[in-house]
Amino acid sequence: MAYLLLHGGQPSAKRLLKRVERLDPYRSSSSVTPSDVVIRWGQSSESDPAAGRLINPREAIFRTVSRATMGRFLRSVGIQFLSKDQMRDESGLRTLRLVRHYRVPLFDLKALACFRLDNNPVWINQRIQRIQGPFREVPFEEDAVSKRVLHLSVRALHAVGLDSGLVSIGMGPKGMLYVLDVTANPVLEGRLLDLYVAAVSDFIDRDEQSARNGVGPVQLGTDIEFMLRNGSGAMVLASSYLPRRGKVGCDARSVQFDGKRLPLVELRPDPAYSPLALLNNLHEVMSEASAMINRSGVQWR
Repeated sequence: MAYLLLHGGQPSAKRLLKRVERLDPYRSSSSVTPSDVVIRWGQSSESDPAAGRLINPREAIFRTVSRATMGRFLRSVGIQFLSKDQMRDESGLRTLRLVRHYRVPLFDLKALACFRLDNNPVWINQRIQRIQGPFREVPFEEDAVSKRVLHLSVRALHAVGLDSGLVSIGMGPKGMLYVLDVTANPVLEGRLLDLYVAAVSDFIDRDEQSARNGVGPVQLGTDIEFMLRNGSGAMVLASSYLPRRGKVGCDARSVQFDGKRLPLVELRPDPAYSPLALLNNLHEVMSEASAMINRSGVQWR
């Protein structure tokens, strides 16, 4: 069992490697075993490994590269995200004043601390990756707003698909909370570096303890079932094309329980130790099913 840090040369990642003794640099995907944990820190060209457990998938990190694109995505899933256009009108005048700012670092979808700044303006024309000096650390339970901030921070991080990162939130005059930014690559200095060193070390401790207690890597599996129909909307029997058994086959349920006419396709990919590997296995059997169901106009429903 190894804990590996995959990064693109960011100074923060190097600081983390230096401070966490049991964290090793990532070498290659071929060296990752199912029991390993890979922590991705910021952008890099390396693809996600097929084996092992992954913190911060590459796709999720790239979802946060463009603040505007990320903002549209967050708004589409019901999260208030403040754009630069909402801050100023056509004349460039400020139209929405934020009376309070919060920055919440998270790891393994758990808040590590809460930093707060009152009244001072904070520019959002650049990405927010730091905890500047004017911010002060406040208790999680300081007030009802802090609780709402922590909940929104976890929700925003989870929505973009990240497990670790820094979420910035602003509060308007009427108490409305807005996500200002989400980054998978916070600058680790001072208190923020200490928080992540402790969080990663605690994560490794808990994970190793689970392994000692007999809780090893979880193997994932799935059976996908769906029906077929032709262009006119009529049902097409899966048993017209597929056998009952095998990775691509038919579910046992039959029309009017006759045991012969089987309407459901069932895909049975090999299990795997990571979601990505399972998805790759599923893709293989979907391609196989497509070749076996070779009739034009048949839809998978």
